[in-house]
Amino acid sequence: MNNKSHGLGGLIRRNGSPRLRGLDNKGGLLPMSIHRIISFGKLRHILVCLGLALFLMNVGIPADLSQAQKRYKPEVVLPPEYPNGFDGYGRLEMLGENGVTIQDVLIKLASFVTYHTPTNMDSTSAEFSIGDLVGYLMGPEGEITSLWLIQ
Repeated sequence: MNNKSHGLGGLIRRNGSPRLRGLDNKGGLLPMSIHRIISFGKLRHILVCLGLALFLMNVGIPADLSQAQKRYKPEVVLPPEYPNGFDGYGRLEMLGENGVTIQDVLIKLASFVTYHTPTNMDSTSAEFSIGDLVGYLMGPEGEITSLWLIQ
């Protein structure tokens, strides 16, 4: 009888025995189709891990450093002495001794808050008016540590 393969892409010989290729965990031979499935499974696992790693790198590394610090920069020309970005900015609605309201949000002022204007880097709160566009920097306690007059 001829041992040439036929049918099923040549995986089964004429005498009914599978064409063998590769070794299983016990040292025996595996049928070729199982070997191909195992190789594809390993390749698929590697590709999934590589894709996941690339996705996490894309999400974790921002394109702009101001995003890494979560800083906002208004679309106006700022003096060179001003910070590169602010923790927040908006229209000043109320300025008190212990807090400010900016864009309907009440934020507590730090006890050592500093005030800055384009003409005076060591200013006072008296130079700020309701309706001014201001930017602010916050400390680790969530209090405003410096208030900057933008317009």
